[in-house]
Amino acid sequence: MLPSILIVDDEPEVLSSLNRVLKRDFIVHSFQSGEQALEFFKLNPTHLVLSDMKMPGMQGEELLTQIHTINPLTKCCILSGYADIEATEKAINNADIAAYISKPWNNQDLIEKLKELTLGLISKQKTNKKIKSLQKNKTITQLSIDSMLNVITGMLDEQEAVNKELLSQKKSVKQLLTLLSMISVSLFHRQEGHEQRVAEQATVLAETLGLSIQQRINLHFSALLYRIGLTGIDSELINKARDSLSYDEVKLFQESVQISAELMATVDLLIPCSEIVLHLYDSNNSSEASLLKETKILRVVSLFDELVSGAITGNKMSPTKAKVLIKDRYKSEIDQTILSHFIELQNKTSEFSIERAHSIKELREGMILAQDLYQNSGTKLLAEGVTLLPNLIERLAVIEENINEELIIYVKGLGEKNE
Repeated sequence: MLPSILIVDDEPEVLSSLNRVLKRDFIVHSFQSGEQALEFFKLNPTHLVLSDMKMPGMQGEELLTQIHTINPLTKCCILSGYADIEATEKAINNADIAAYISKPWNNQDLIEKLKELTLGLISKQKTNKKIKSLQKNKTITQLSIDSMLNVITGMLDEQEAVNKELLSQKKSVKQLLTLLSMISVSLFHRQEGHEQRVAEQATVLAETLGLSIQQRINLHFSALLYRIGLTGIDSELINKARDSLSYDEVKLFQESVQISAELMATVDLLIPCSEIVLHLYDSNNSSEASLLKETKILRVVSLFDELVSGAITGNKMSPTKAKVLIKDRYKSEIDQTILSHFIELQNKTSEFSIERAHSIKELREGMILAQDLYQNSGTKLLAEGVTLLPNLIERLAVIEENINEELIIYVKGLGEKNE
């Protein structure tokens, strides 16, 4: 895919000339005003920005400074026909200017310079991506530990008997946390936060179905750890759409939960969890009735999340489509009563704080993003923690229509306005 460049100049002839020169090597976006360019950049960050300094309205120095604030990775370049020392100094100090292009320019020199800047940017992005991946892995592992501690603490307060039982198993809790510190939760697969979402949603669903506190604890741990057996499988295979796997590859996935169950069985507190996970992928329909209720819940919730994320079909889909597909395609593999309760839970408008996937049409004012929102191309649209307002939801709808790609937004809870 070609790198993108945003060109800003109040002279139409300049924009037309630059577009002709650069369109073979870059995706070119051009504007005659800084205000228009800035609004575009907020929703569509580019690799490079090439801006004139002297323009009606917003000046080049102000534009480049704001662009650098929005996305420090974007390479900002000055395009000018004469020297404006004061404005240039401000731009260099505030916008980290990468290049100064004089008018008139040499076409070949311009292309080579911009390509050079792009190569440096891509290299830096790859390095940052690797670092972020390592940091995210560490963060997800810590989240899992924190989540289990919160679940234990909250449920201990509910029932003294369970409190005494769990306190007597301090050694097992320590073993559990040691195990979690050694594994890389979600390191290989593309479903960011999958285990956390499944654990939270399965626990809420289990409560609505009347499962005991201890059963909900076991189910929560099972959801967090049911895929640790995947750490022994090649990452390329894990990232393949499940529908595209061969028979032997499918068997590897099915066997992975047996490995997970064996690992859990080495920790006293997780022995009940190993029994929940062991038969998660069993395909024998005749044995479905004998499965633990916790296993049936985990099967429904994890399958739904995989459908939405695209892990099964290769394409993301809205929760609405996932509800239809899971009913039709997996009718004989899942408990229909549990599925009905789960869909009812998904359809509820009451605001509970668990993370859930939404399509654009399902977004409401005040929802808070649970993770960064990206296009399939890797372009970041919104950051984690942003509170959705009506104008932002409208912009996302326009973007989705323009890129012809279904956006799946993960939200968690509501902002203060709606609480």
